[in-house]
Amino acid sequence: MASIDSVFENAGFDGAKRRKTDDDAQPEEEASLPKSPQIEDEHIEERFAIQKLVDEHKDGPQEADWLKGLVLDLERAITSNTEKRELFANEPLKFMDSEVELEKAIRALSVLTTTDDDDFITVYKRFVSDFECHVSLMQLLDHPNLDIALITCEIFHELITRTNDFADPDALTRSLWSNDDFIDYIMELTDKIVRIDPTQIQYILDMGDVMFVEDDITPQLRTHIFPKFLDLLADKKSPLLLHDRSTMADYCLTWLTKYEYRTGVSAERVEALIKYLMAYVDKDPTKGDEEELAGSIAGILAYILTSPSGRAAFAEVEGVDAMVRLMGGEGKWIKKHAARIIKAALNSYDSTELATVFVQAKGLGVLFKALKAGKNKHYKTYSEYGEFLWAIYASLLRLLPSDSPERVRVIAKMDKAKLDELKELRDDTQQAVDTMIPALESALANEEDTEEIVTDMEMLGSRLVVVLDTIFAWMKVEGQDIEVDKEVLKQERDNKARYLGWDDDSNEYQEMMKNNKDIVGMLDYLLESK
Repeated sequence: MASIDSVFENAGFDGAKRRKTDDDAQPEEEASLPKSPQIEDEHIEERFAIQKLVDEHKDGPQEADWLKGLVLDLERAITSNTEKRELFANEPLKFMDSEVELEKAIRALSVLTTTDDDDFITVYKRFVSDFECHVSLMQLLDHPNLDIALITCEIFHELITRTNDFADPDALTRSLWSNDDFIDYIMELTDKIVRIDPTQIQYILDMGDVMFVEDDITPQLRTHIFPKFLDLLADKKSPLLLHDRSTMADYCLTWLTKYEYRTGVSAERVEALIKYLMAYVDKDPTKGDEEELAGSIAGILAYILTSPSGRAAFAEVEGVDAMVRLMGGEGKWIKKHAARIIKAALNSYDSTELATVFVQAKGLGVLFKALKAGKNKHYKTYSEYGEFLWAIYASLLRLLPSDSPERVRVIAKMDKAKLDELKELRDDTQQAVDTMIPALESALANEEDTEEIVTDMEMLGSRLVVVLDTIFAWMKVEGQDIEVDKEVLKQERDNKARYLGWDDDSNEYQEMMKNNKDIVGMLDYLLESK
């Protein structure tokens, strides 16, 4: 294995080749510059403290010498640049050289990430815990020169990415997020990038990506960065490139896999996301980044609606009315996404109010117009869009009270002829799904993972079969003469019921159990009905 010194010497950084010491002669021009005693006093104590720590580790790892060089080079570069910026505030050419040296000192820290695991852990802990060099770096995120701030952001990203190879969150991640100033620096840097050079937003995206760890370690990502991203996504006038906003939306979708992220989105932000989609009520987004961004925003709304607070915010800003308008507009692309959002809004035990609003907003007419589009294609062939539409209808049957006028209108929409068409669609879809049964049974018998097989079955329409059988069972209860194959409903009932006994106190699990318990109760009622 190459020595750490050889790695350092070959890193290509000027700061690696020769270390300045306090005895080094200053260049004649620099020696003649006036000093700023206040700034010098502020930094000299810190440099002495670092030197003292280095001297105390003389018997420690071999890396002490070059690590000392990295730290001292950085502190000297920071001090020199700060002094010259204050002394020559109106003459940028006179502090330009110090910015070049500062950039070199920052970039030289990349060598830390090139070491083997054992060396890295030793050196990295000293870098963070003993020298606390990350504090100086953190302050550079607020440097007046955007290039310096971005280089610093890049170094943080490299270091944290390297530590993500290890199982536990590292000392740097904990130290950064426990520092109240760090989140302020990141937020201010984000604003500065958007204002000065929006093409550099990837630096912030990268930082957010590597910081996505346990919520109790990085709660500020959820409470500050995530809302900031939502604001930038929904801003139609944002100077950010569509591609970068699309990437930002993908990160938000990843973060929303954690339930905590879904529970704190304000009604104002939900409304802003809805308004973004309303631009497509009568036109389609262009293919590529614009379409991907709009699709991701629809996905973000659907995720948010899986929490009670998200549904409450959606109701507060009249989200159902907006989605009904999107489904009934001239824009073709948005219809499927609006249906997906309504399905998510109605897919819960506490969505009765939203279901009532849907019917009152003339949603039934829009729903059945969509189902009849293309010569009743959603009665005849399986599609994901059709599944969304029929799921909305099934949710209305589940949620609306039996004596409500809204439910009467829902029941009246389904006559015998439509049911016969649906029965044929159900049987054709089930036949396609059944082709995967041998593979599923084989995987279960061999105790193999079945996730991919189940996904394939869902793509063939297994969820639609459950939805249609639920509709048939409700119609049977309402007096329609239709045969109901209850085997699929029994399987669905047992699948939901098996989670009810799990011992899990998390908010996400408790919410899921409330919904599962309600579904199990509904299915028991349908299965017991004659």
